Amino acid sequence: MSDTRRLRRPLMVVAQALPFQSSGTSIVLRRLLENFAEDEVVLLARNPNPQMRLESHRLHYPTVRIPSLPGGLRGERYSRLAAVLPGIVAGLREIRRRRPAAIMAVFPDEISLLTGYWLHRSTRRPLFAYFCDLYMEDRPGGWEKRLARWLQPRVFRAASRIIAVNEGMAGYYRERYGMNALCVPACINANIPRPEPVPTPGNPFVVG
Repeated sequence: MSDTRRLRRPLMVVAQALPFQSSGTSIVLRRLLENFAEDEVVLLARNPNPQMRLESHRLHYPTVRIPSLPGGLRGERYSRLAAVLPGIVAGLREIRRRRPAAIMAVFPDEISLLTGYWLHRSTRRPLFAYFCDLYMEDRPGGWEKRLARWLQPRVFRAASRIIAVNEGMAGYYRERYGMNALCVPACINANIPRPEPVPTPGNPFVVG
């Protein structure tokens, strides 16, 4: 990320959990936010699943924990849904305190998407929706499918920008919905090792 311009006001990021989980989205989010300065972002999220928790390290930006039951418990789908109201309350409090320029809701967690959407509706802050997976097309049925059919079109209409994690998703949204999604792929912040010539083996060896 070569652009050195700084955000004048922070970006509020609404995500499933603090980025300490051994899951793809958690790692993508952690690496993305490493590119922001301390005063450029604030993260609103639930506690990570203790069964998937990675070793914690200090985050250089402020975080707000949404009061909720930890992940991995029985009935988690419903306990996550119950976290929407506390998330909205905590988000509104933090918006009044930090006055963020915009809200970015991160999927694949429909609760984060729903929370970010209602924070946008309540405050009129611009909404960015960062999709790391397909949503409505990937819900098999039940109340989650009904929620997806209600929520996704509203997010598409309300968002100032739809963001996709890869070109395949961006192309799908362009062909299916006619929208120009911005592709922000997973960040690689460490230096990529330079290739070295492979030495010639002195003796035969077996692999397998």
